[in-house]
Amino acid sequence: MRLAEFMKLTIETGRPDPEAVSAIAGTLASGGVVALPTDTVYGLCADALNAEAVSKVAALKGRSWAEPFPWFVLSEDATRWADAPNETTSFLAERLWPGPYTVIFRATPEAKSHLFEGQQGIGLRHPDSRLIEEILRGLARPIIGTSANKSGSPPLRSCQEVENVFGGDIDGVVDGGECETAQASVVLDVTECPYKVLRGGRASAERLETLLGARVVFLDRSDT
Repeated sequence: MRLAEFMKLTIETGRPDPEAVSAIAGTLASGGVVALPTDTVYGLCADALNAEAVSKVAALKGRSWAEPFPWFVLSEDATRWADAPNETTSFLAERLWPGPYTVIFRATPEAKSHLFEGQQGIGLRHPDSRLIEEILRGLARPIIGTSANKSGSPPLRSCQEVENVFGGDIDGVVDGGECETAQASVVLDVTECPYKVLRGGRASAERLETLLGARVVFLDRSDT
């Protein structure tokens, strides 16, 4: 069920208006789903700690709620949700964030309480987006950030594409212009060594080896 009033905003992502940020955070806090431009593609976003909002996103995408969604977080908050030594989490955050890297950690007990039963891992990302950063600060909670598309379809790069696909089924959309890329984030699993690239391609694995100074294995997966 959509919230009573649909929200559409046009915003300069590099210098987001505080009133617009407050409105977006308010919609998310009320359990709404908002399509936002990110540093990769447009994403469907919702309060990660609100099970009803998360299930709404799953229904919109046409995928099982049991399939985990990545969370957008600020780098300094990652240790709350990632069950890894603080120095490991801090090292990865320093090397990869903000940026187009979703890092899968083992989830802390607190994080697991907001995941589907049996899920052990959690994907975290700090996007290179002033808009997303300000929303996270305003909401003071993590948000799920999954590509704005139907499961199995290409990611969407513009506000108009999002409206064409989801129309009034979501609670709001933010027009930040067309995204420069049509590629979703690289997904890196660090729950065990060697680290594994689950999405992003061999070039991403080679770049990550350089960034992290560690062996990285490429696995061919295509889920977005």
